Formats: sequence, C-alpha cells, structure tokens
Amino acid sequence: MGKNNAFYIKSFCGKALDVKGGNCHNEEHVIQWDYNGGNNQIWVIEQVWGFDYLFIWSEIISNLSNIQFLNSR
Repeated sequence: MGKNNAFYIKSFCGKALDVKGGNCHNEEHVIQWDYNGGNNQIWVIEQVWGFDYLFIWSEIISNLSNIQFLNSR
C-alpha cells in the first residue's frame, strides 16, 4: 500500500469492497468480493481541503491528474 490513508474496506458480511475486474474504466461496478489484496480492493481516503467531506478512490487509479471533478453545488 505505501500510503498512510490507504485501506481495504470490509463489508458487513466480511467481503472486501472491490472494483469489479480490477478495471479503471468509466462506470465500472464496485462489488463485494473475497479479499485478495489487489489494488482494486485498496481504497485511499482523504479529506477534501476546505470542505466537510471525504474523497475516496481506488488504488488502481494511478494518475489522479486525469480525474475531472464535478461540482454538484
């Protein structure tokens, strides 16, 4: 993992939160799956500076500079 804010997220039934197939594509499904330690099951959690919410993304996203953020306000 290498990041202090990287976690695997366990569901109520003991499964890991998982990006299906380990793909980094638009509209990819997030599912529950047995933990296997892949980057598609590692999640980075950071507070958004200046706001009262958290930003959560999968470790399979290698280049955050390519992400476009949508302002819902």
